[in-house]
Amino acid sequence: MMELPPTGKFLFTVEQLELIRRLRNSGLTKQQVLTAFDSFERLDHQLGDIYNIPLSLVRVNVEFNK
Repeated sequence: MMELPPTGKFLFTVEQLELIRRLRNSGLTKQQVLTAFDSFERLDHQLGDIYNIPLSLVRVNVEFNK
């Protein structure tokens, strides 16, 4: 599980917040989303990081309380 940053808040981009909202509204459960993340981690381990976005493309974050 991801540790809470020293600020006590996670930072998300506007796009990430929109994606989270859309996932929540889609009817997926938290467990289904976590299962999907676990599957992607397993695939990344098996196939390499072919679907990851380089950090240089990550946009400015907005502060979002946990």
